[in-house]
Amino acid sequence: MEILLFNLSKRKNSTKRPVDTDGVAKSVTLKGECSYLNPSFFLGDVTGYTYLKAWGNYYFIDRVAYDINGAQYINCSIDVLATWKEQIMATSAFVRYSSSKYSNKIIDNRIGRITDTTVHGAEYDSIFDSENVDNEFVFFITIGGEYSQTAYDGGYNYYVFTETGWNDFCALLCNSTWEVDIKKFFASVDSGLISCRRMPIKQSELPIEQVSSIRIGRVDIPYPAYKLSKRYIQRDIEMEIENYQTDFDQWSPYTRLKMYIPFIGTVDLPTDQFKDKKIITRYVVDLVTGQMDVHICHYNSRNIVLALSTEVGGSLPTSVNNVNLLKVGLHGASAVSALANKNVVGAIEQAVESISAGLTDNIGNKGTFGGGRSELLETRFILFTWNWTAVSNMPNQSYLELYGKPCYQVIPLSDLTGYVETMGFAIDISAISEVKDMINQAMDKGVYLE
Repeated sequence: MEILLFNLSKRKNSTKRPVDTDGVAKSVTLKGECSYLNPSFFLGDVTGYTYLKAWGNYYFIDRVAYDINGAQYINCSIDVLATWKEQIMATSAFVRYSSSKYSNKIIDNRIGRITDTTVHGAEYDSIFDSENVDNEFVFFITIGGEYSQTAYDGGYNYYVFTETGWNDFCALLCNSTWEVDIKKFFASVDSGLISCRRMPIKQSELPIEQVSSIRIGRVDIPYPAYKLSKRYIQRDIEMEIENYQTDFDQWSPYTRLKMYIPFIGTVDLPTDQFKDKKIITRYVVDLVTGQMDVHICHYNSRNIVLALSTEVGGSLPTSVNNVNLLKVGLHGASAVSALANKNVVGAIEQAVESISAGLTDNIGNKGTFGGGRSELLETRFILFTWNWTAVSNMPNQSYLELYGKPCYQVIPLSDLTGYVETMGFAIDISAISEVKDMINQAMDKGVYLE
């Protein structure tokens, strides 16, 4: 019989075929009975040949041997990828990796990373103030008042004070001139002070308007003060991710994002969720309750990725929870107790001292770290980016050609070239099971469509 011999350079996991006109025709004799999958031939000279075509099939020359008389014979194995190339290319399959069609948004878990890291930290200012410069406003007070267009929530007014201003106002309430009138509306003087919260918020950020008097119940007490014109402050921060890669596969597996949030601490961000170079962090603070809600969002869609809540600062006790706002101080009696007993003498002095004591050691643990003052730790938002180094240079062309990138689609193989790795490949051809198994296994391990 006659075969075509070729000096062909090709990979075993490739569909590459030689051109028949490049072959050299040789007459051969079969070496006894043999399988067409692994035939053996006698021939005169095989020097320089690596590949052959017989019966329309393609074979690798695996072994060349000589008998004692000098005769040459060769052992071969069928090249199923080249032999059934048309049928393979006509098949649609689930493609895991491809060098010609892939997605940059799918992680390639085949590539490891080394321990070398770089860390970036980008800081962003917030409405919070850690310095409390010049005794700025830090005490937010809810006062019960008669319902009017200037009051919120059915009769409450909200004010903001410096520490000195708040102490002075509380001392002023101890004046018996106001006690009787206030008690017509409230059970006691201090019960008109609904709540008090210390929050280190920059004065420049506060929605305030100056007033000349403060109303408690139906009583207008002449006192220059600042009233909150809005109960909430909302801010958006546009944050940029350091060393962001547009190829998601190059970025996500080797990047970790963390964010420091005032009064919450450091939280891990789901890196895989951020597909834009920027992040939007939106936070809203309730100046009355101290509730802060934080939404970390996609930049373009504004979809919420992470939602967090905490309390800013700390509450001071009031009569609402049966604890006097004007706490017992160094003199052993509160100003309110002094007023209740008609002991006006020394009440103002007691008020200033006892209020100062009450405002410094009644801060709750909410909104703090381990009972400490979180605003003394950090009041800015910080976006940290950790970057690891990949073991191999996966973005280069050589890596793409040799191993492809994640595809994860069912597509016709005729649409592809280069490296292809399938999952669960199932060739539909008229051939023995061994041939089908050889093709299916080769495709799932990865082949080169050439």
